[in-house]
Amino acid sequence: AQMGSKPCCCSSASDRAEATCAPDVMKVSDEPLGDRSKEPLTGADMTVVETTWKAVGALGAEKVGALLFKNIFTIAPDALSLYSFKNEPHVRSYDTPGIRSHGAKVVKVVGTAVDSIRDLAAVAPSLRELAVRHVGYGVRPAHYDVVGRALLQTLEAGLGAGFDRP
Repeated sequence: AQMGSKPCCCSSASDRAEATCAPDVMKVSDEPLGDRSKEPLTGADMTVVETTWKAVGALGAEKVGALLFKNIFTIAPDALSLYSFKNEPHVRSYDTPGIRSHGAKVVKVVGTAVDSIRDLAAVAPSLRELAVRHVGYGVRPAHYDVVGRALLQTLEAGLGAGFDRP
C-alpha cells in the first residue's frame, strides 16, 4: 500500500526512515520477511506450520480473516483502497460482510497451501494464477511483506501463548 510516495512495507532501513507507517510495524521483526523466505523449510518447520495452522483453523476462518485485515490496514491504512469492500459502511470496524467473506477466502487459500506444504508443486500453479490475478488488482511485491507481518501479528493475537515468534 502506498503511504505518501513510499510503500508502507518498511522493507529496508531507507524506506523506514522515509515511510509513514504505523508505530508497531516492526513489532514482529526488524528483518524483512522476504530475506528468510529463500531458506528451505525443514521437516520440523513444516510440522510447526501444520500444527500452528490447525490451531488457527479452530478459531474460525472469518474471525482470523477479519483480524488479518485489521492488522493489514493498521500497518498500511492506504491498502484498503485495493479492496472491493473499501466503500462498505463501517469498514473500519473490520466486521463487514466484505471483510468477513474476503478474509475467510484468504484463510482458506493459506490453509490449502499449508495442507500441501510437503508437496507445494501440487498447488503452485493455482497459487501462481492467484498471484497474477492480484497483480491486476494493483498488488505489488512490497505488499506481500505487509501481509506477512500482518499474518504473524494475527497468529500471535489468535494463538496467544501458543505462538512462538520466528
